[in-house]
Amino acid sequence: VVAFDPAVTSDSDSDETGIIVAAKGSDGNYYILADYSGIYSPAAWAQKVAWAYEFHKADRVIAEKNNGGDLVKATLRAAGGKNL
Repeated sequence: VVAFDPAVTSDSDSDETGIIVAAKGSDGNYYILADYSGIYSPAAWAQKVAWAYEFHKADRVIAEKNNGGDLVKATLRAAGGKNL
């Protein structure tokens, strides 16, 4: 799974957009496979999430929803995340 918490600004004082990739191991425990967090514009975080989804062969994306649920979906799809 790719999980992220999008920031709404991307200047030097902005919070990071949190982007992680996690998976359940064969032992039943969950593991963080990658952390792509950083300060990104909306287009850049959407591209990073779409790339991580494809690269890690994820089966879902989870976004923190109080930052614009439908807007997050539209931004991801505009960045090439058609399968998300």
